[in-house]
Amino acid sequence: MMKKIFLLLITLFILVGCTAQQPIQAENTLADQEVVMEQPVPTEATPTEEMIVETSEGETPKSAIKEFTVEAYRFEFEPSTIEVNEGDTVRITIKSRDVEHGISIPEFKVNKEFGKDPVIVEFVADKKGTYTMFCSEYCGKGHKEMKGTLIVK
Repeated sequence: MMKKIFLLLITLFILVGCTAQQPIQAENTLADQEVVMEQPVPTEATPTEEMIVETSEGETPKSAIKEFTVEAYRFEFEPSTIEVNEGDTVRITIKSRDVEHGISIPEFKVNKEFGKDPVIVEFVADKKGTYTMFCSEYCGKGHKEMKGTLIVK
């Protein structure tokens, strides 16, 4: 009889021990969950695309970033005319199809040499007017005629 009681007590201890070992499942709360905020993926602007940043009130600022891709070759800039608004940041990615060239717009302190590898020229168009951009690196017989136009409205 003692043996039976002893076996019964051991069985009870084993059963109680096994049930106590099971994990208690808690309800998922917001604090237990990892919150992942998705961030927008930045995209590159295409050439000549105007990038405008909106303010919280939905108004657009007067200045914007205007991007252009320009190719230079004997004895032209393509495109030969660039139009922007006063206050715009102008970003020109420029490269040569043939020999070394340069781009100069003295009114905006631009003077940059470039070759077949693209170079970025950036400035703020802070004064209205029509300005001549010209090749500042001797590139051959028609060098003096290699000109373009920047129009700031």
